[in-house]
Amino acid sequence: MKYFVYEKDKRGSFTKNFLKSKFNNFLIKEVYYAKSKKGVIRGMHYQNLALRQEKIISCLKGKILDVIIDIRKNSKKFGKFYINILDEKKNNFLHIKKGFAHGYLTLSKESLVLYFSNTEFKRNQDYGFKFDSFGFKWPVKKAILSKKDKNLGPLNKR
Repeated sequence: MKYFVYEKDKRGSFTKNFLKSKFNNFLIKEVYYAKSKKGVIRGMHYQNLALRQEKIISCLKGKILDVIIDIRKNSKKFGKFYINILDEKKNNFLHIKKGFAHGYLTLSKESLVLYFSNTEFKRNQDYGFKFDSFGFKWPVKKAILSKKDKNLGPLNKR
């Protein structure tokens, strides 16, 4: 999705990246950002589905390859993944709906990713699975991962 308002002139730019009328049922509970260097993969993460988490994310600096995957056990699309490129130059964003896990790879020298979340993070409800366990071939030779992400198990395909 593109931003709702984007204006650029000799002074710089102005961007509106959230418009309540477009997300009537989306109540922002947390806003945070992640700064990463090239080759970092963050994911695949989700909060317990009982929390019904949604996110709106954008890449304010750099470029990322974003992956979301349907993890709704009763969905006909369970395990299907979707790829998006978020880029400061494209000025786009992604709405991650309830029942999807999320991860991304930083493609540029550095990225700054902004998140709007409709739930508050709860460590005891934080889950994930190994980034390379669901059939997607990430375009990176040696991914940089957190200790947590290195130790995640595979996606349980039922």
